[in-house]
Amino acid sequence: MGWAGAPDDLYWSSGGRTSDTGNDLSAAVVENAPIVVLFGWMSCERRHISTYTRLYHECGWDALAVRPGTLNLWLPGRALRLALQVLDTLLERTQGGLRPLVFAAFSGGAKACLYKLWQVLLDQCPEVDPEACQKYRPLQSCIVGQIYDSSPIDFVSKIGVRFLSHPPGGQQSTARFLAAKGTAIVLDGLFKGHFEADRRDFWQTLERAAVLQPLLLLYSRDDPLAPAERIDEFVANVRKVGADVTAVTWPQSLHVGHLRLHRDDYRTAVSEFLERARKRWLMLQSTPLAHTQTASKSETGLTFERSEQALEDTDTDNIEAVLHVQVASAPFIKQSSFERKGLPRPRL
Repeated sequence: MGWAGAPDDLYWSSGGRTSDTGNDLSAAVVENAPIVVLFGWMSCERRHISTYTRLYHECGWDALAVRPGTLNLWLPGRALRLALQVLDTLLERTQGGLRPLVFAAFSGGAKACLYKLWQVLLDQCPEVDPEACQKYRPLQSCIVGQIYDSSPIDFVSKIGVRFLSHPPGGQQSTARFLAAKGTAIVLDGLFKGHFEADRRDFWQTLERAAVLQPLLLLYSRDDPLAPAERIDEFVANVRKVGADVTAVTWPQSLHVGHLRLHRDDYRTAVSEFLERARKRWLMLQSTPLAHTQTASKSETGLTFERSEQALEDTDTDNIEAVLHVQVASAPFIKQSSFERKGLPRPRL
Protein backbone atom coordinates (compact mmCIF):
# COMPACT_ATOMS: atom_id res chain seq x y z
CA MET A 1 0.00 0.00 0.00
CA GLY A 2 1.23 3.54 -0.72
CA TRP A 3 2.84 5.79 1.84
CA ALA A 4 -0.33 7.82 2.41
CA GLY A 5 -2.52 4.83 3.08
CA ALA A 6 -0.27 2.62 5.16
CA PRO A 7 -2.43 0.72 7.66
CA ASP A 8 -1.95 0.64 11.41
CA ASP A 9 0.19 -2.20 12.73
CA LEU A 10 0.11 -3.51 16.32
CA TYR A 11 2.17 -6.42 17.59
CA TRP A 12 4.07 -7.77 20.59
CA SER A 13 7.83 -7.91 20.39
CA SER A 14 10.27 -9.53 22.79
CA GLY A 15 14.00 -9.92 22.29
CA GLY A 16 13.76 -9.40 18.55
CA ARG A 17 10.93 -11.94 18.18
CA THR A 18 7.55 -10.64 17.12
CA SER A 19 4.01 -11.97 17.06
CA ASP A 20 0.83 -10.47 15.67
CA THR A 21 -1.70 -9.65 18.36
CA GLY A 22 -4.11 -12.24 17.04
CA ASN A 23 -1.72 -15.16 17.55
CA ASP A 24 -0.63 -17.11 20.62
CA LEU A 25 1.91 -14.89 22.36
CA SER A 26 2.83 -17.20 25.23
CA ALA A 27 6.23 -17.99 23.74
CA ALA A 28 7.01 -14.43 22.66
CA VAL A 29 6.11 -12.48 25.78
CA VAL A 30 7.93 -12.85 29.09
CA GLU A 31 5.39 -13.81 31.74
CA ASN A 32 4.39 -10.92 34.02
CA ALA A 33 7.19 -8.68 32.75
CA PRO A 34 6.67 -4.91 32.74
CA ILE A 35 5.67 -3.46 29.38
CA VAL A 36 6.94 -0.63 27.21
CA VAL A 37 4.35 0.53 24.67
CA LEU A 38 6.33 1.86 21.70
CA PHE A 39 4.55 4.33 19.42
CA GLY A 40 6.60 4.30 16.22
CA TRP A 41 7.19 7.02 13.68
CA MET A 42 5.52 7.24 10.28
CA SER A 43 6.91 4.87 7.65
CA CYS A 44 8.97 2.94 10.19
CA GLU A 45 9.42 -0.77 9.58
CA ARG A 46 9.49 -3.62 12.06
CA ARG A 47 13.24 -3.99 11.61
CA HIS A 48 13.68 -0.37 12.74
CA ILE A 49 11.53 -0.89 15.82
CA SER A 50 13.33 -4.11 16.77
CA THR A 51 16.45 -2.06 17.58
CA TYR A 52 14.57 -0.43 20.43
CA THR A 53 12.54 -3.43 21.57
CA ARG A 54 15.79 -5.40 21.98
CA LEU A 55 17.04 -2.69 24.32
CA TYR A 56 13.82 -2.83 26.36
CA HIS A 57 14.04 -6.61 26.48
CA GLU A 58 17.62 -6.45 27.78
CA CYS A 59 16.29 -4.24 30.56
CA GLY A 60 13.71 -6.90 31.48
CA TRP A 61 10.72 -5.24 29.76
CA ASP A 62 8.40 -6.58 27.09
CA ALA A 63 7.26 -4.33 24.26
CA LEU A 64 3.98 -3.69 22.51
CA ALA A 65 4.90 -2.02 19.22
CA VAL A 66 2.49 0.37 17.52
CA ARG A 67 3.07 1.51 13.93
CA PRO A 68 0.45 4.19 13.16
CA GLY A 69 -0.80 4.86 9.67
CA THR A 70 0.34 8.15 8.14
CA LEU A 71 -3.16 9.64 7.84
CA ASN A 72 -3.54 9.38 11.63
CA LEU A 73 -1.50 12.58 11.85
CA TRP A 74 -4.30 14.57 10.20
CA LEU A 75 -7.36 12.49 11.12
CA PRO A 76 -7.85 12.20 14.90
CA GLY A 77 -10.64 9.68 14.41
CA ARG A 78 -8.11 7.21 13.01
CA ALA A 79 -5.73 7.96 15.89
CA LEU A 80 -8.53 7.31 18.36
CA ARG A 81 -9.43 3.95 16.82
CA LEU A 82 -5.83 2.82 17.12
CA ALA A 83 -5.60 4.14 20.69
CA LEU A 84 -8.64 2.09 21.71
CA GLN A 85 -7.12 -0.98 20.06
CA VAL A 86 -3.92 -0.46 22.07
CA LEU A 87 -5.87 -0.09 25.33
CA ASP A 88 -7.96 -3.20 24.63
CA THR A 89 -4.79 -5.17 23.87
CA LEU A 90 -3.20 -4.05 27.14
CA LEU A 91 -6.34 -4.95 29.11
CA GLU A 92 -6.33 -8.40 27.58
CA ARG A 93 -2.64 -8.93 28.32
CA THR A 94 -2.88 -7.75 31.95
CA GLN A 95 -5.98 -9.72 32.93
CA GLY A 96 -3.88 -11.94 35.18
CA GLY A 97 -2.67 -8.94 37.20
CA LEU A 98 -1.54 -5.35 36.85
CA ARG A 99 1.87 -4.73 35.32
CA PRO A 100 3.92 -1.53 35.12
CA LEU A 101 3.66 0.37 31.84
CA VAL A 102 5.91 2.93 30.17
CA PHE A 103 4.83 4.80 27.04
CA ALA A 104 7.61 5.53 24.52
CA ALA A 105 6.69 7.84 21.63
CA PHE A 106 8.95 8.38 18.64
CA SER A 107 8.60 11.37 16.34
CA GLY A 108 4.99 11.69 15.12
CA GLY A 109 3.82 8.64 17.09
CA ALA A 110 2.62 10.93 19.88
CA LYS A 111 0.29 12.74 17.47
CA ALA A 112 -0.78 9.66 15.51
CA CYS A 113 -1.96 7.70 18.57
CA LEU A 114 -0.60 8.49 22.03
CA TYR A 115 -2.41 11.76 22.73
CA LYS A 116 -5.78 10.17 21.95
CA LEU A 117 -4.92 7.29 24.26
CA TRP A 118 -4.23 9.81 27.03
CA GLN A 119 -7.53 11.56 26.40
CA VAL A 120 -9.37 8.28 26.91
CA LEU A 121 -7.47 7.49 30.12
CA LEU A 122 -8.12 10.99 31.47
CA ASP A 123 -11.83 10.95 30.53
CA GLN A 124 -11.14 13.91 28.26
CA CYS A 125 -12.09 12.36 24.91
CA PRO A 126 -15.33 13.90 23.62
CA GLU A 127 -15.76 11.16 21.02
CA VAL A 128 -15.99 8.41 23.65
CA ASP A 129 -18.74 8.07 26.26
CA PRO A 130 -17.18 8.66 29.73
CA GLU A 131 -18.77 5.45 31.00
CA ALA A 132 -17.03 3.53 28.22
CA CYS A 133 -13.70 4.96 29.38
CA GLN A 134 -14.11 3.52 32.87
CA LYS A 135 -12.98 0.03 31.87
CA TYR A 136 -9.55 1.45 31.06
CA ARG A 137 -9.13 3.19 34.42
CA PRO A 138 -7.03 0.33 35.96
CA LEU A 139 -4.40 0.90 33.26
CA GLN A 140 -3.85 4.51 34.32
CA SER A 141 -2.58 3.35 37.72
CA CYS A 142 -0.04 1.10 35.95
CA ILE A 143 1.74 3.85 34.01
CA VAL A 144 5.05 4.72 35.65
CA GLY A 145 6.89 6.68 32.98
CA GLN A 146 6.91 8.29 29.56
CA ILE A 147 9.72 8.46 27.01
CA TYR A 148 9.84 10.84 24.05
CA ASP A 149 12.45 10.28 21.33
CA SER A 150 12.65 13.11 18.74
CA SER A 151 9.24 14.10 20.00
CA PRO A 152 6.74 15.68 20.58
CA ILE A 153 6.51 17.23 17.13
CA ASP A 154 4.62 20.44 16.41
CA PHE A 155 2.78 19.09 13.40
CA VAL A 156 2.19 22.15 11.25
CA SER A 157 2.07 21.72 7.49
CA LYS A 158 5.66 22.75 6.73
CA ILE A 159 7.03 20.15 9.15
CA GLY A 160 4.58 17.57 7.83
CA VAL A 161 5.86 18.12 4.30
CA ARG A 162 9.48 17.77 5.47
CA PHE A 163 8.64 14.60 7.34
CA LEU A 164 6.65 12.87 4.60
CA SER A 165 9.04 13.88 1.81
CA HIS A 166 12.10 12.63 3.71
CA PRO A 167 11.02 10.18 6.43
CA PRO A 168 13.57 8.83 8.94
CA GLY A 169 15.41 5.93 7.36
CA GLY A 170 13.95 6.70 3.93
CA GLN A 171 15.25 8.37 0.79
CA GLN A 172 14.22 11.85 -0.27
CA SER A 173 12.62 12.05 -3.70
CA THR A 174 10.93 14.69 -5.85
CA ALA A 175 7.84 12.53 -6.27
CA ARG A 176 7.49 12.03 -2.52
CA PHE A 177 7.95 15.78 -1.92
CA LEU A 178 5.31 16.73 -4.49
CA ALA A 179 2.87 14.18 -3.10
CA ALA A 180 3.41 15.45 0.46
CA LYS A 181 3.11 19.08 -0.60
CA GLY A 182 -0.06 18.43 -2.57
CA THR A 183 -1.65 16.48 0.27
CA ALA A 184 -0.84 19.23 2.77
CA ILE A 185 -2.31 21.95 0.52
CA VAL A 186 -5.54 20.02 -0.01
CA LEU A 187 -5.95 19.12 3.66
CA ASP A 188 -5.11 22.65 4.84
CA GLY A 189 -7.62 24.11 2.41
CA LEU A 190 -10.39 21.82 3.64
CA PHE A 191 -9.65 21.56 7.34
CA LYS A 192 -7.27 24.36 8.38
CA GLY A 193 -9.43 25.56 11.29
CA HIS A 194 -9.97 22.00 12.45
CA PHE A 195 -6.24 21.26 12.32
CA GLU A 196 -5.40 24.31 14.44
CA ALA A 197 -7.90 23.25 17.11
CA ASP A 198 -6.56 19.70 16.99
CA ARG A 199 -2.99 21.00 17.35
CA ARG A 200 -3.91 22.94 20.52
CA ASP A 201 -5.74 19.88 21.83
CA PHE A 202 -2.64 17.76 21.21
CA TRP A 203 -0.25 19.95 23.21
CA GLN A 204 -2.72 20.54 26.04
CA THR A 205 -3.29 16.79 26.39
CA LEU A 206 0.42 15.98 26.58
CA GLU A 207 0.98 18.73 29.15
CA ARG A 208 -1.88 17.46 31.32
CA ALA A 209 -0.56 13.91 31.18
CA ALA A 210 3.02 14.97 31.93
CA VAL A 211 2.38 15.61 35.63
CA LEU A 212 1.30 12.02 36.26
CA GLN A 213 4.63 10.18 35.78
CA PRO A 214 8.33 10.94 35.24
CA LEU A 215 9.33 11.89 31.69
CA LEU A 216 12.50 11.21 29.70
CA LEU A 217 13.02 13.28 26.55
CA LEU A 218 15.81 12.54 24.05
CA TYR A 219 16.34 15.03 21.23
CA SER A 220 18.95 17.08 19.38
CA ARG A 221 19.50 20.78 18.77
CA ASP A 222 19.75 20.39 14.97
CA ASP A 223 16.66 18.30 14.20
CA PRO A 224 14.59 20.02 11.46
CA LEU A 225 11.66 17.64 12.00
CA ALA A 226 11.46 18.01 15.79
CA PRO A 227 12.66 21.60 16.47
CA ALA A 228 14.46 21.74 19.81
CA GLU A 229 12.94 25.12 20.61
CA ARG A 230 9.42 23.68 20.62
CA ILE A 231 10.43 20.71 22.76
CA ASP A 232 12.26 23.06 25.13
CA GLU A 233 9.02 25.01 25.48
CA PHE A 234 7.12 21.82 26.26
CA VAL A 235 9.69 20.88 28.92
CA ALA A 236 9.51 24.34 30.50
CA ASN A 237 5.70 24.29 30.55
CA VAL A 238 5.38 20.91 32.27
CA ARG A 239 8.13 21.69 34.78
CA LYS A 240 6.16 24.76 35.82
CA VAL A 241 3.29 22.51 36.93
CA GLY A 242 5.55 20.11 38.80
CA ALA A 243 6.39 17.46 36.22
CA ASP A 244 9.45 15.27 36.85
CA VAL A 245 11.39 15.69 33.60
CA THR A 246 14.80 14.48 32.45
CA ALA A 247 15.82 16.05 29.12
CA VAL A 248 18.86 14.62 27.32
CA THR A 249 19.96 16.61 24.28
CA TRP A 250 22.80 16.38 21.79
CA PRO A 251 24.23 19.27 19.74
CA GLN A 252 24.12 17.10 16.62
CA SER A 253 22.24 13.93 15.84
CA LEU A 254 19.62 12.47 13.49
CA HIS A 255 15.86 12.37 13.83
CA VAL A 256 15.09 9.05 15.64
CA GLY A 257 18.76 8.23 15.11
CA HIS A 258 20.11 8.98 18.59
CA LEU A 259 20.54 5.32 19.56
CA ARG A 260 22.63 4.71 16.46
CA LEU A 261 24.81 7.82 16.77
CA HIS A 262 25.04 8.07 20.57
CA ARG A 263 24.69 4.45 21.58
CA ASP A 264 26.28 4.52 25.04
CA ASP A 265 24.57 7.74 26.14
CA TYR A 266 21.20 6.55 24.86
CA ARG A 267 21.35 3.07 26.37
CA THR A 268 22.44 4.41 29.73
CA ALA A 269 19.68 7.04 29.83
CA VAL A 270 16.95 4.57 28.88
CA SER A 271 18.12 1.70 31.07
CA GLU A 272 18.41 3.94 34.13
CA PHE A 273 14.98 5.45 33.44
CA LEU A 274 13.37 2.00 33.12
CA GLU A 275 14.99 0.83 36.35
CA ARG A 276 13.71 3.95 38.05
CA ALA A 277 10.23 3.26 36.64
CA ARG A 278 10.35 -0.32 37.91
CA LYS A 279 11.40 0.88 41.36
CA ARG A 280 8.59 3.43 41.34
CA TRP A 281 6.11 0.65 40.56
CA LEU A 282 7.32 -1.47 43.46
CA MET A 283 7.12 1.50 45.82
CA LEU A 284 3.59 2.28 44.68
CA GLN A 285 2.53 -1.33 45.16
CA SER A 286 3.94 -1.38 48.66
CA THR A 287 2.29 1.96 49.56
CA PRO A 288 -1.14 2.05 47.91
CA LEU A 289 -1.97 5.50 49.27
CA ALA A 290 0.90 6.96 47.32
CA HIS A 291 -0.77 5.92 44.09
CA THR A 292 -3.92 7.92 44.72
CA GLN A 293 -4.49 10.34 41.86
CA THR A 294 -7.56 12.48 41.36
CA ALA A 295 -8.42 14.71 38.45
CA SER A 296 -10.80 17.60 38.50
CA LYS A 297 -11.77 20.21 35.97
CA SER A 298 -11.01 23.86 36.45
CA GLU A 299 -11.21 26.88 34.22
CA THR A 300 -7.70 26.20 32.99
CA GLY A 301 -8.16 22.46 32.45
CA LEU A 302 -7.24 19.50 34.60
CA THR A 303 -5.64 19.73 38.00
CA PHE A 304 -4.08 16.69 39.60
CA GLU A 305 -3.58 15.84 43.23
CA ARG A 306 -1.23 13.09 44.30
CA SER A 307 -0.40 11.71 47.72
CA GLU A 308 3.38 11.68 48.00
CA GLN A 309 3.79 11.34 51.77
CA ALA A 310 3.53 7.57 51.69
CA LEU A 311 6.36 7.44 49.15
CA GLU A 312 8.52 9.61 51.35
CA ASP A 313 7.87 7.34 54.33
CA THR A 314 8.67 4.13 52.42
CA ASP A 315 11.62 2.04 53.54
CA THR A 316 13.74 2.39 50.39
CA ASP A 317 16.27 -0.20 51.55
CA ASN A 318 13.56 -2.85 51.60
CA ILE A 319 12.32 -1.71 48.21
CA GLU A 320 15.84 -2.03 46.78
CA ALA A 321 16.04 -5.57 48.15
CA VAL A 322 12.72 -6.47 46.55
CA LEU A 323 13.81 -4.84 43.31
CA HIS A 324 16.97 -6.91 42.99
CA VAL A 325 15.13 -10.13 43.81
CA GLN A 326 12.49 -9.35 41.18
CA VAL A 327 14.98 -8.73 38.37
CA ALA A 328 17.65 -11.26 39.30
CA SER A 329 16.60 -13.62 36.50
CA ALA A 330 16.07 -10.92 33.86
CA PRO A 331 18.73 -9.93 31.29
CA PHE A 332 18.86 -6.49 32.88
CA ILE A 333 21.39 -3.83 31.98
CA LYS A 334 23.20 -2.96 35.17
CA GLN A 335 22.45 0.57 36.29
CA SER A 336 25.37 2.93 35.96
CA SER A 337 25.84 6.66 35.76
CA PHE A 338 27.48 8.51 32.90
CA GLU A 339 30.31 9.43 35.25
CA ARG A 340 31.03 5.83 36.33
CA LYS A 341 31.28 4.80 32.69
CA GLY A 342 33.64 7.68 31.96
CA LEU A 343 31.25 9.13 29.37
CA PRO A 344 30.79 12.83 28.74
CA ARG A 345 27.40 13.61 30.18
CA PRO A 346 24.92 15.05 27.66
CA ARG A 347 23.26 18.33 28.40
CA LEU A 348 20.45 17.79 30.90
